[in-house]
Amino acid sequence: AVTVRRLRAGERVDLADGAGLRLVCEVTAAEGKDRLAVRVLERIEEPAPSHALVLIQALAKGGRDEQAVETATEVGADVVIPWQAGRSVAQWKGPKVAKGRERWQATASEAAKQARRARVPQVAEPMTTAQLAAWVRETTQAGGTVLVLHEEATAPIGGVSLAGSGAIAVVVGPEGGISAEETAALEAAGATT
Repeated sequence: AVTVRRLRAGERVDLADGAGLRLVCEVTAAEGKDRLAVRVLERIEEPAPSHALVLIQALAKGGRDEQAVETATEVGADVVIPWQAGRSVAQWKGPKVAKGRERWQATASEAAKQARRARVPQVAEPMTTAQLAAWVRETTQAGGTVLVLHEEATAPIGGVSLAGSGAIAVVVGPEGGISAEETAALEAAGATT
């Protein structure tokens, strides 16, 4: 940031720890290309959100899934769950699981910096459809709302009640769409299509 932003003494900068702490600072010295001395002007603890916003993103090819993680982070997602949907072209198996998750976490971290967020969304372990259905059941029973975005849905999202006190989650399918079996499993678990 020192080199890229050409920071100088007297300028203000926000520093965040990714877990809710934001420091409003004044630069006192820019030392070299990678050292910055600051004076803390204000310390702000941003509380955890009362309703966690969750993106459940099916694995997709061509970086589309990472673009979804980036955009979701910029608009306020708190958790991102990778979903190995039946029609996902991309597959995370073996060492690809850890690498894919690390890549998504790095994408979320960079997007959080870009959006000046004090909290970085956490990327969960990838889920199968069965694991996702169990998560949906647990979330909806705890007062959360899970919306499945589906090309054949007829009800508008604006008509969905968010009266619960839990998480608000959106399920985004893969390139080939969400199968009828997956849709049925998620709806049976309490999701709304």
